[in-house]
Amino acid sequence: MRRDPALRSRRHQQHRESRDEQRESDWLSTWQHVYDTYHQSARRDALGEDFTGWDSSYDGSPIPLAHMREWRDAAVERILSLKPRRLLEIGVGSGALMGRLAPDCQSFVGTDLSPVAISGLSAQVTAHPELRRGVELRPQPAHDTNGLRPESFDTVVLNSVVQYFPSGEYLDEVLSVAVDLTAPGGADFVGDVRNLRLHRCLLSAVQARRSEENADRQTLRRAVDRAVATENELLVDPGYFTDLATRHRDVAAVDIQVKQAVHENELSRYRYDVVLTKASSRGSTGLLGRLTGGRRSAGASRFLAARRRSRGPVG
Repeated sequence: MRRDPALRSRRHQQHRESRDEQRESDWLSTWQHVYDTYHQSARRDALGEDFTGWDSSYDGSPIPLAHMREWRDAAVERILSLKPRRLLEIGVGSGALMGRLAPDCQSFVGTDLSPVAISGLSAQVTAHPELRRGVELRPQPAHDTNGLRPESFDTVVLNSVVQYFPSGEYLDEVLSVAVDLTAPGGADFVGDVRNLRLHRCLLSAVQARRSEENADRQTLRRAVDRAVATENELLVDPGYFTDLATRHRDVAAVDIQVKQAVHENELSRYRYDVVLTKASSRGSTGLLGRLTGGRRSAGASRFLAARRRSRGPVG
Protein backbone atom coordinates (compact mmCIF):
# COMPACT_ATOMS: atom_id res chain seq x y z
CA MET A 1 0.00 0.00 0.00
CA ARG A 2 1.19 3.51 -0.73
CA ARG A 3 0.68 6.29 1.76
CA ASP A 4 1.23 9.95 0.92
CA PRO A 5 4.05 10.20 -1.73
CA ALA A 6 6.39 11.64 0.91
CA LEU A 7 5.79 8.56 3.04
CA ARG A 8 6.71 5.98 0.40
CA SER A 9 10.17 5.35 1.79
CA ARG A 10 11.51 1.85 1.73
CA ARG A 11 14.27 0.03 3.56
CA HIS A 12 15.77 -3.45 3.20
CA GLN A 13 18.52 -5.60 4.72
CA GLN A 14 18.61 -9.29 5.48
CA HIS A 15 20.87 -9.13 8.55
CA ARG A 16 21.06 -7.08 11.73
CA GLU A 17 23.36 -4.11 11.60
CA SER A 18 25.25 -2.68 14.54
CA ARG A 19 22.93 -0.18 16.09
CA ASP A 20 23.49 3.40 15.00
CA GLU A 21 21.53 5.55 17.42
CA GLN A 22 22.46 8.79 15.67
CA ARG A 23 21.09 7.44 12.41
CA GLU A 24 17.93 6.32 14.19
CA SER A 25 17.55 9.80 15.69
CA ASP A 26 18.00 11.39 12.27
CA TRP A 27 15.47 8.97 10.81
CA LEU A 28 12.89 9.84 13.47
CA SER A 29 13.51 13.56 13.03
CA THR A 30 12.94 13.22 9.30
CA TRP A 31 9.72 11.29 9.83
CA GLN A 32 8.53 13.86 12.35
CA HIS A 33 8.98 16.57 9.73
CA VAL A 34 7.17 14.43 7.13
CA TYR A 35 4.21 13.79 9.42
CA ASP A 36 4.06 17.37 10.69
CA THR A 37 3.87 18.58 7.10
CA TYR A 38 1.27 15.96 6.25
CA HIS A 39 -0.99 16.72 9.21
CA GLN A 40 -0.76 20.47 8.66
CA SER A 41 -2.53 20.05 5.31
CA ALA A 42 -4.71 17.05 6.20
CA ARG A 43 -8.49 17.29 6.03
CA ARG A 44 -10.37 17.41 9.32
CA ASP A 45 -12.84 14.64 8.59
CA ALA A 46 -15.02 13.07 11.26
CA LEU A 47 -12.91 11.45 13.96
CA GLY A 48 -11.66 8.10 12.70
CA GLU A 49 -12.71 8.75 9.11
CA ASP A 50 -9.55 10.33 7.66
CA PHE A 51 -7.95 7.79 5.30
CA THR A 52 -6.16 10.34 3.14
CA GLY A 53 -3.02 8.89 1.58
CA TRP A 54 -4.03 5.25 1.83
CA ASP A 55 -3.41 4.50 -1.84
CA SER A 56 -3.11 1.22 -3.70
CA SER A 57 0.37 -0.05 -4.53
CA TYR A 58 -1.05 -1.54 -7.71
CA ASP A 59 -2.28 1.59 -9.47
CA GLY A 60 -1.92 4.50 -7.04
CA SER A 61 -5.65 5.05 -6.66
CA PRO A 62 -7.18 5.55 -3.18
CA ILE A 63 -8.13 2.30 -1.49
CA PRO A 64 -11.96 2.30 -1.43
CA LEU A 65 -13.54 3.77 1.68
CA ALA A 66 -15.44 0.55 2.40
CA HIS A 67 -12.13 -1.36 2.42
CA MET A 68 -10.51 1.14 4.80
CA ARG A 69 -13.47 1.10 7.18
CA GLU A 70 -13.38 -2.69 7.26
CA TRP A 71 -9.63 -2.56 7.97
CA ARG A 72 -10.18 -0.11 10.85
CA ASP A 73 -13.18 -1.94 12.28
CA ALA A 74 -11.36 -5.29 12.24
CA ALA A 75 -8.49 -3.82 14.29
CA VAL A 76 -10.93 -2.21 16.72
CA GLU A 77 -12.81 -5.50 17.15
CA ARG A 78 -9.62 -7.42 17.93
CA ILE A 79 -8.45 -4.81 20.42
CA LEU A 80 -11.83 -4.63 22.17
CA SER A 81 -11.76 -8.43 22.52
CA LEU A 82 -8.83 -7.86 24.90
CA LYS A 83 -11.25 -5.92 27.16
CA PRO A 84 -9.08 -2.81 27.57
CA ARG A 85 -9.80 -0.43 30.44
CA ARG A 86 -6.53 1.52 30.64
CA LEU A 87 -5.23 1.73 27.08
CA LEU A 88 -2.10 3.26 25.55
CA GLU A 89 -1.89 3.71 21.79
CA ILE A 90 1.61 4.37 20.49
CA GLY A 91 1.34 6.11 17.14
CA VAL A 92 -2.21 7.43 17.52
CA GLY A 93 -1.97 9.45 14.26
CA SER A 94 -5.28 10.87 13.10
CA GLY A 95 -7.25 8.88 15.67
CA ALA A 96 -8.59 6.18 13.32
CA LEU A 97 -8.81 3.72 16.23
CA MET A 98 -9.10 6.14 19.14
CA GLY A 99 -12.61 7.35 18.32
CA ARG A 100 -13.94 3.80 18.67
CA LEU A 101 -11.72 2.54 21.48
CA ALA A 102 -11.65 5.45 23.94
CA PRO A 103 -15.38 5.46 24.81
CA ASP A 104 -15.09 1.89 26.12
CA CYS A 105 -12.02 2.63 28.27
CA GLN A 106 -11.62 4.21 31.69
CA SER A 107 -8.55 6.00 30.36
CA PHE A 108 -6.96 6.35 26.93
CA VAL A 109 -3.47 7.73 26.36
CA GLY A 110 -2.33 8.35 22.81
CA THR A 111 1.22 9.25 21.81
CA ASP A 112 2.58 10.24 18.43
CA LEU A 113 5.88 11.36 16.95
CA SER A 114 4.17 14.38 15.36
CA PRO A 115 3.20 17.31 17.63
CA VAL A 116 1.06 18.63 14.76
CA ALA A 117 -0.91 15.36 14.68
CA ILE A 118 -1.43 15.54 18.45
CA SER A 119 -2.54 19.18 18.24
CA GLY A 120 -5.06 18.45 15.50
CA LEU A 121 -6.38 15.38 17.30
CA SER A 122 -6.68 17.30 20.58
CA ALA A 123 -8.88 19.86 18.85
CA GLN A 124 -11.15 17.07 17.62
CA VAL A 125 -11.35 15.50 21.08
CA THR A 126 -12.64 18.77 22.57
CA ALA A 127 -15.59 18.52 20.18
CA HIS A 128 -16.56 15.13 21.64
CA PRO A 129 -17.76 15.46 25.27
CA GLU A 130 -17.65 11.69 25.75
CA LEU A 131 -13.88 11.73 25.13
CA ARG A 132 -12.76 14.81 27.05
CA ARG A 133 -12.57 13.25 30.49
CA GLY A 134 -10.64 10.06 29.80
CA VAL A 135 -8.34 10.94 26.89
CA GLU A 136 -4.77 12.22 27.20
CA LEU A 137 -2.65 12.94 24.12
CA ARG A 138 1.13 13.31 24.23
CA PRO A 139 3.66 14.25 21.50
CA GLN A 140 6.55 11.80 21.91
CA PRO A 141 8.24 9.05 19.87
CA ALA A 142 7.49 5.38 20.37
CA HIS A 143 10.51 4.64 22.57
CA ASP A 144 9.93 7.62 24.92
CA THR A 145 8.34 6.68 28.26
CA ASN A 146 8.31 10.20 29.70
CA GLY A 147 5.15 10.62 31.77
CA LEU A 148 4.17 6.96 31.38
CA ARG A 149 4.34 4.79 34.49
CA PRO A 150 5.49 1.15 34.25
CA GLU A 151 2.69 -1.44 34.36
CA SER A 152 0.01 1.29 34.30
CA PHE A 153 -1.86 0.03 31.19
CA ASP A 154 -3.70 -3.24 30.69
CA THR A 155 -3.50 -2.85 26.89
CA VAL A 156 -0.85 -1.23 24.68
CA VAL A 157 -1.55 -0.78 20.95
CA LEU A 158 0.85 -0.21 18.07
CA ASN A 159 -1.18 -0.35 14.88
CA SER A 160 0.36 0.15 11.43
CA VAL A 161 3.45 1.89 12.76
CA VAL A 162 6.16 -0.82 12.91
CA GLN A 163 6.93 -0.49 9.19
CA TYR A 164 8.16 3.07 9.76
CA PHE A 165 10.65 2.17 12.50
CA PRO A 166 14.31 2.88 11.63
CA SER A 167 15.72 -0.56 12.47
CA GLY A 168 15.08 -3.98 13.93
CA GLU A 169 16.90 -2.91 17.08
CA TYR A 170 14.51 0.00 17.48
CA LEU A 171 11.60 -2.42 17.15
CA ASP A 172 13.16 -4.55 19.91
CA GLU A 173 13.42 -1.48 22.14
CA VAL A 174 9.86 -0.29 21.52
CA LEU A 175 8.37 -3.73 22.18
CA SER A 176 10.35 -3.96 25.42
CA VAL A 177 8.99 -0.53 26.37
CA ALA A 178 5.44 -1.66 25.53
CA VAL A 179 5.75 -4.80 27.65
CA ASP A 180 7.21 -2.82 30.56
CA LEU A 181 4.29 -0.39 30.44
CA THR A 182 1.77 -3.25 30.44
CA ALA A 183 0.36 -4.56 33.71
CA PRO A 184 0.91 -8.27 34.52
CA GLY A 185 -1.61 -10.34 32.60
CA GLY A 186 -2.24 -7.50 30.14
CA ALA A 187 -1.76 -7.51 26.37
CA ASP A 188 0.14 -5.68 23.64
CA PHE A 189 -1.54 -5.48 20.24
CA VAL A 190 0.90 -5.02 17.34
CA GLY A 191 -1.28 -4.55 14.29
CA ASP A 192 -0.96 -4.32 10.53
CA VAL A 193 2.58 -5.70 10.38
CA ARG A 194 4.00 -6.11 6.87
CA ASN A 195 4.80 -9.79 6.33
CA LEU A 196 8.36 -10.43 5.17
CA ARG A 197 7.47 -13.97 4.06
CA LEU A 198 4.96 -12.61 1.54
CA HIS A 199 7.03 -9.66 0.35
CA ARG A 200 7.95 -11.07 -3.06
CA CYS A 201 4.38 -12.26 -3.57
CA LEU A 202 3.09 -8.72 -3.12
CA LEU A 203 5.75 -7.17 -5.34
CA SER A 204 5.18 -9.80 -8.03
CA ALA A 205 1.48 -9.01 -8.06
CA VAL A 206 2.18 -5.27 -8.20
CA GLN A 207 4.68 -5.57 -11.04
CA ALA A 208 2.40 -7.91 -13.00
CA ARG A 209 -0.40 -5.35 -12.73
CA ARG A 210 1.85 -2.48 -13.79
CA SER A 211 3.70 -4.24 -16.63
CA GLU A 212 2.78 -4.26 -20.27
CA GLU A 213 0.50 -7.07 -21.37
CA ASN A 214 3.21 -8.87 -23.33
CA ALA A 215 6.00 -8.53 -20.72
CA ASP A 216 8.06 -11.73 -20.44
CA ARG A 217 8.97 -13.53 -17.22
CA GLN A 218 12.55 -12.27 -17.17
CA THR A 219 11.43 -8.66 -17.40
CA LEU A 220 8.94 -9.18 -14.58
CA ARG A 221 11.55 -10.98 -12.46
CA ARG A 222 14.03 -8.13 -12.90
CA ALA A 223 11.36 -5.61 -11.95
CA VAL A 224 10.55 -7.57 -8.79
CA ASP A 225 14.25 -7.89 -7.92
CA ARG A 226 14.66 -4.11 -8.25
CA ALA A 227 11.62 -3.53 -6.04
CA VAL A 228 12.99 -5.90 -3.40
CA ALA A 229 16.42 -4.22 -3.50
CA THR A 230 14.93 -0.75 -3.00
CA GLU A 231 12.36 -1.70 -0.36
CA ASN A 232 12.96 0.62 2.55
CA GLU A 233 10.22 -0.17 5.06
CA LEU A 234 10.63 -2.54 7.99
CA LEU A 235 9.12 -5.93 7.16
CA VAL A 236 8.87 -8.61 9.84
CA ASP A 237 8.61 -12.37 9.51
CA PRO A 238 6.00 -13.80 11.93
CA GLY A 239 8.78 -15.95 13.35
CA TYR A 240 10.27 -12.84 14.95
CA PHE A 241 7.28 -12.63 17.27
CA THR A 242 7.05 -16.33 18.10
CA ASP A 243 10.73 -16.17 19.01
CA LEU A 244 10.03 -13.17 21.27
CA ALA A 245 8.61 -15.42 23.97
CA THR A 246 12.07 -16.96 24.46
CA ARG A 247 13.89 -13.61 24.40
CA HIS A 248 11.71 -11.56 26.74
CA ARG A 249 11.07 -13.01 30.19
CA ASP A 250 7.79 -11.11 30.63
CA VAL A 251 6.18 -12.32 27.40
CA ALA A 252 4.07 -15.32 28.37
CA ALA A 253 2.32 -15.97 25.06
CA VAL A 254 2.30 -14.82 21.45
CA ASP A 255 -0.74 -15.06 19.20
CA ILE A 256 -0.23 -14.23 15.52
CA GLN A 257 -3.49 -13.56 13.70
CA VAL A 258 -4.06 -13.52 9.96
CA LYS A 259 -6.28 -10.77 8.60
CA GLN A 260 -9.92 -11.65 8.05
CA ALA A 261 -11.80 -9.48 5.58
CA VAL A 262 -14.62 -9.52 3.07
CA HIS A 263 -12.73 -7.09 0.83
CA GLU A 264 -9.48 -8.59 -0.45
CA ASN A 265 -6.65 -6.10 -0.87
CA GLU A 266 -2.98 -5.72 0.00
CA LEU A 267 -3.84 -4.90 3.62
CA SER A 268 -5.77 -8.14 4.16
CA ARG A 269 -3.49 -10.37 2.07
CA TYR A 270 0.03 -9.31 3.08
CA ARG A 271 -0.22 -8.07 6.68
CA TYR A 272 -0.96 -9.65 10.04
CA ASP A 273 -1.68 -8.79 13.67
CA VAL A 274 0.05 -9.94 16.85
CA VAL A 275 -1.08 -10.12 20.47
CA LEU A 276 1.63 -10.41 23.13
CA THR A 277 0.36 -11.50 26.55
CA LYS A 278 2.40 -10.36 29.53
CA ALA A 279 3.17 -12.88 32.24
CA SER A 280 0.87 -12.55 35.23
CA SER A 281 3.86 -12.71 37.59
CA ARG A 282 7.64 -12.50 37.42
CA GLY A 283 7.82 -16.20 38.13
CA SER A 284 5.94 -17.08 34.96
CA THR A 285 7.92 -18.42 32.05
CA GLY A 286 7.39 -17.73 28.39
CA LEU A 287 5.10 -20.11 26.51
CA LEU A 288 5.39 -21.28 22.95
CA GLY A 289 4.14 -18.67 20.55
CA ARG A 290 1.09 -19.59 18.51
CA LEU A 291 1.37 -19.09 14.78
CA THR A 292 -1.33 -20.28 12.41
CA GLY A 293 0.47 -22.04 9.59
CA GLY A 294 3.89 -21.16 11.00
CA ARG A 295 6.58 -22.60 13.22
CA ARG A 296 8.71 -21.79 16.23
CA SER A 297 12.25 -20.60 15.54
CA ALA A 298 15.31 -19.37 17.39
CA GLY A 299 17.22 -16.20 16.64
CA ALA A 300 15.57 -12.91 15.80
CA SER A 301 17.83 -11.21 13.30
CA ARG A 302 16.93 -13.33 10.29
CA PHE A 303 13.25 -12.50 10.76
CA LEU A 304 13.73 -8.82 9.96
CA ALA A 305 14.25 -6.92 6.75
CA ALA A 306 15.67 -3.67 8.03
CA ARG A 307 16.98 -0.55 6.39
CA ARG A 308 20.17 -0.84 4.31
CA ARG A 309 21.07 2.76 3.70
CA SER A 310 21.94 5.41 6.23
CA ARG A 311 19.83 8.05 4.54
CA GLY A 312 16.38 8.95 5.82
CA PRO A 313 12.97 8.55 4.18
CA VAL A 314 12.71 9.48 0.54
CA GLY A 315 9.75 9.82 -1.80
